[in-house]
Amino acid sequence: MPITHQNTSNLLEVIPSSKRTPAQVSWWCTAGDESPTYRLLRKPVNLQELNKFERPYSIWRDNETLAYVIPHNKSDFPDDERNSLQITYAGTGPDIYIFGDTDTAIAETTAFFLELEGSNTCEDRLEFQFHGHQSFNFRDAGSQCIMHMLKIAPSRDIYFRNITISTDQSLALATSKHPKHIYFFKTAFEDEGSAFVDALETRQSSFGSLTFEETSPGINDNNLQRLFRVSVIEHLGLPVLSEATTLLSLAAKVDSLDCLISSSLLQKVDLPSLSIVTNKLDIGIDHDTEEFPTELMISFWRRLAALGHFEELKVTLFVNDCDVPDSIVQEMIAAVNANSKLKVLDLSSNTNWDWSPHMEAIFQGIKGHKELRTLRIDVFYS
Repeated sequence: MPITHQNTSNLLEVIPSSKRTPAQVSWWCTAGDESPTYRLLRKPVNLQELNKFERPYSIWRDNETLAYVIPHNKSDFPDDERNSLQITYAGTGPDIYIFGDTDTAIAETTAFFLELEGSNTCEDRLEFQFHGHQSFNFRDAGSQCIMHMLKIAPSRDIYFRNITISTDQSLALATSKHPKHIYFFKTAFEDEGSAFVDALETRQSSFGSLTFEETSPGINDNNLQRLFRVSVIEHLGLPVLSEATTLLSLAAKVDSLDCLISSSLLQKVDLPSLSIVTNKLDIGIDHDTEEFPTELMISFWRRLAALGHFEELKVTLFVNDCDVPDSIVQEMIAAVNANSKLKVLDLSSNTNWDWSPHMEAIFQGIKGHKELRTLRIDVFYS
């Protein structure tokens, strides 16, 4: 069924079903292939003009891409197995899926839609996700669209998933004026991150938050190690890294650090001399044997106590179901009290630990702390 809206007639034109090529047929999970495909008669005034229609629809463009547009609060999804780039405006904007035979064509259409977003946007998150077996080459979208989306809503979260960004695009991200929150999931840099880090090294104002997910950060070890010496990143989130790079990451000059490390690597380290610079540490320790690493965790908590500068601590030990040894509880309490500026202690991700027998000891041990405001902890109830 065609969509209806008072402005449809001067924005969209239906492609007669008898004249559609196979590439112009849109396949929806609910509507199937019965939904019409449209052409644009003119450039939309802004993104919200595409968002006003009462049901999802698809637009065929002259560069042979098919864009599935899902207005805010409308439910249907493409039922198409071809490669596509999904743009999600999390807020009140539409979801757009762009299908095409080449990365170049998909990127060009992506840039077209991005430049429609106006200054009145209220989207708090923007996501780019490529659905395909290979990383999507975002180069042909250009850097102008990156600069535009950063200018329009400089403080929102931006996610890149399964995408390769060009050198110019990485420079646009690194040099934009305002602090931002950037998340890279399976995202690669065309130059392995060299230009991005070069720009951050000369940046004077705060970059904001930078998070790398999955097993590879898409940036080589040398550039990562340079990144750790940059002092303009407020928060840095890291995936599993090589052993040498992991240890260097703990000394990253950031206010907040989220990282992963194996217990086997920690056991190789001289813990009393381990450098941790951040004030807000979220560390996950992956333990791959059944025996609880009591001595290791005692040494680790003692190092946190000796450092004494933390404002937030989240320590997660990935281990099989176990009772928490009394000695660990006592060292944790000592570390909390040694960090006089600590405001948040988060033990809530230790879902396989049973803290319940120790709750009284914990509360008694930390009750005199003058700054601690938040304790997150999981307990088992019988």
